Amino acid sequence: MAKTHTIDGVQYNEVKRPAKVGEKIKVVEPFISNGKYGQGDVLEVAYRNEGSGIRLSHVKVTGINVPILDSEYVVLEPVEPTDTIVHDGKRYRKVDRPVREGDAFIIPKMRQYPQDLTEGKVYRLNRDFDGDPFFYDDVDDERYLPIAENDVYVLEPVETATPSLSALESELAATKAKVAEMEAQLAAVKQAEAEAQRLKVGDYVKVVDDRKRNGSKRTDVVIGEIRKITENDESSVPFRTTTLDGSDSAWFRAEALTRATDEEVAEAKRKLAFDQLKKGDKVRLMNGGGKFPLHGFQDGNIYEVVTPEYAHSRGTKVQIVDGGGYKGYADPDQLVKVTEEEAKWHAIGREVGQFKEGDIVRIVSKNVVGKVEDVGTSLLGISDYSGKYYGPDKECVELIAPVESVVNLRAGDAA
Repeated sequence: MAKTHTIDGVQYNEVKRPAKVGEKIKVVEPFISNGKYGQGDVLEVAYRNEGSGIRLSHVKVTGINVPILDSEYVVLEPVEPTDTIVHDGKRYRKVDRPVREGDAFIIPKMRQYPQDLTEGKVYRLNRDFDGDPFFYDDVDDERYLPIAENDVYVLEPVETATPSLSALESELAATKAKVAEMEAQLAAVKQAEAEAQRLKVGDYVKVVDDRKRNGSKRTDVVIGEIRKITENDESSVPFRTTTLDGSDSAWFRAEALTRATDEEVAEAKRKLAFDQLKKGDKVRLMNGGGKFPLHGFQDGNIYEVVTPEYAHSRGTKVQIVDGGGYKGYADPDQLVKVTEEEAKWHAIGREVGQFKEGDIVRIVSKNVVGKVEDVGTSLLGISDYSGKYYGPDKECVELIAPVESVVNLRAGDAA
């Protein structure tokens, strides 16, 4: 016997055959669904392909752009009206007579007034203030004429025999088995959700409680700050955490932490990046030079921070300035802090420790000033003004004046 389903008041039989466009299908053997549909899903066919060669015949349904093979579903065929139907779990006899007081449901005949009605669908009767019967159609309009013109069938309840004790016991056993199955499924879902929420090493967390186990307030943490779990020793205070910059470490009870959202982590990292920059810091521009709002700035050059958090039209930026006082605006991740030493060497167009012959330098350990005569891999040849020659390591030498400035001074003297 074909299985029967009632959908929106219309009865359908399951039939194993290829579906046509517009028909309803029920998935019974999902194959490769990619999570788009599953066992028991009722869908409406929007497209059909008969297949060719190695390509199997299939359909596609409304709202899901995934092929469903003919072997995966059964077609739901509307049941032709009969004398007896089942609605909301109760049996009714369909009779052709005028609506009377006490009637609850009708089915339209679809002969005179079919607009906005579904063939075979059951509609609930209502009464207006005058006691006249009407029903709401598929677009929630009140319909009187189909009833007044006898264009509906009336559903009369069918008396059913009292079920036997054995039938009730069988139904109760089936219900208990279904409940047990659902409880097992619910327990599995709850366990999976608990596992997903359990904190682990590598998670970013937010501090939600700054109390110790004895209730006293901690002074080493701040509620709302974002940290990262680095260790879990499974104790009563299991989680060791660090701040985002790694400058501080602290242990927490599980209930004192909650998993931070991606947005919270991103905002904390953004704020940390701004906090690491101070007015007067020297920074190297890593990317974005030559484009708004960094026109006139070049990648790789070193600039000075003017305002670490500047309210720009494109959001909060770091305001930087070049040697001529021209200002640009960068994101923190476009900048890398450099030392004063790096900035000094960059200003003369050299890498740190890139000495040249003719440079005026000072040997720090001897406090001797002289001129670079030879440049080796790690050593320098330096002669002082008395003609004495030294060979110190580059790391022990301080640049006083680059050869370019010495040449310029001499050229000026000659003039």
